[in-house]
Order: sequence, then structure tokens, then C-alpha cells
Amino acid sequence: MAKDDFERKDDIYSSKLKAGKRTYYFDVKETRNGEYYLTMAEVMKKTDGNGHSSLIRHKIFLYKEDFNAFADGLQDAIDYVRNAKGEDYGTEGRVYDEEWHDEAKPEQAQPDEASEKPKGYSSDFSFDDL
Repeated sequence: MAKDDFERKDDIYSSKLKAGKRTYYFDVKETRNGEYYLTMAEVMKKTDGNGHSSLIRHKIFLYKEDFNAFADGLQDAIDYVRNAKGEDYGTEGRVYDEEWHDEAKPEQAQPDEASEKPKGYSSDFSFDDL
């Protein structure tokens, strides 16, 4: 993953959420005509059988006209899970280590800090903030 993938001039706001093996990035960007949109990326470290590490990234682009429908759809899905599993399901505030280490290969180097987004961190992200 190129360093430029995370250091773009069109970033207006960024937050980062570390969650175990995954890191989530929430970025507000601006189009050429001044409109804002949101990108959400999930980045995971994978190690193959030969001990080679790679980063896997999945990204979603969300445009302003879809903010409300997306937030409603996400909230509906969360409500369904909580109704099926109990109101407290998913609210226990899981705690993760600052860095994830591949226990099968402890000698493997961790991702270069320069490859990680140096911007804000937030575990209190809410879709109401959109």
C-alpha cells in the first residue's frame, strides 16, 4: 500500500479506529466541485504460510445523498442483532492492544508506522456525526 494512499490533499477530516487485527479509517474528502463524501476503509494484516506479511484493504465510498439511508440501514442491522442477542450485545467496550502481533510468527516485523495514517484517532465514532 503506497504512502500516498493515506496522505491525500483532499482529506478534510480523518479518524482511525484500531480493533484487534483490523484498523478502520473514516475519512471525509472533498470533490473538485466542493462536495464532501465519506470513505471508510478496513485494513487487515495477513501472513501467509511462508511468513510473508501483506496488508489487505477494503474501502467503501459514501456520498452525501446516501448518508441518511446508510445510517438508517446500519442502525436497523445493529438493532436486529441487539434484539436477537440482547440489548447489551456489542456494548461491552472491547479493549484491544495498541498493536496486533502475529503470534504464529513473533519475529515478523510490524507494519511500518509511516504506512499508517498519522491523523486523528477516535473510538467514539457515531453515524449521527455524519
